[in-house]
Amino acid sequence: MKGINDTYSMQKTIGDRIKKAREAIPLSRQALCDRLNSNALRPNEEKASNGILPDRLKQWEYGNNPVSIEWLPSLCDELGVDYGYLFGEYNEHTRVTADIAQGTGLSEKAIEKLVVLRNYNSRDWCMDIFNSVIESESFLSLLTSITEYVTESVDLNVIGHGSAVRSTKLNSRDVSALKIQRLIFMILDSLINQFESRIDTRWCYQLLFGMNAENKISDDQLNKAIEKLESGDLSDFRMEGDRNV
Repeated sequence: MKGINDTYSMQKTIGDRIKKAREAIPLSRQALCDRLNSNALRPNEEKASNGILPDRLKQWEYGNNPVSIEWLPSLCDELGVDYGYLFGEYNEHTRVTADIAQGTGLSEKAIEKLVVLRNYNSRDWCMDIFNSVIESESFLSLLTSITEYVTESVDLNVIGHGSAVRSTKLNSRDVSALKIQRLIFMILDSLINQFESRIDTRWCYQLLFGMNAENKISDDQLNKAIEKLESGDLSDFRMEGDRNV
């Protein structure tokens, strides 16, 4: 009897997670069925049939029927999840995200944004700036001050001494805001010192991709020029002017 109960519990878990992942995209049941039925990973033996219909998917999501194991690859592919998520091994959609979340305490949404930042700024400085901000000696103090600003609101009586400093009333958020501002400028100053001598090749990439889009250089020429840039070879460009390129 225990085995039967465990099986039913797993059905409910898988069904609930299919529904949550589908709604997070978001997709209707019909839209997901359409995708599953045209997915390259769908089971071969059902290609000649009607495939998955919304009512069948509905029974899976409610946990009334077990999910056909041969449909798991296409389900995971269309929903963007790993098997471990569907089977309740972890709450994040993928194993990689789950490991990062466990090791850092970051949320899945925060990790996804970092992945997007990394993937779409590989030739920009955004990721380098982000790393440098976190590595800064002032970062933890900044985080503490932001936490104080968000969580604490206390009226303070500041008693001045001497003619130059007058007594006044402040809110603790005003004090935290001043600390946050000061720490941000400290971090920015350290970033300027860190990056001002760095050769900025972003404009080179922009020029190359623009010329390729206008068919002034071929894809092969573009790839070769990018390879030279990434190796530090700037011989294809003549750099003049005040801009650090």
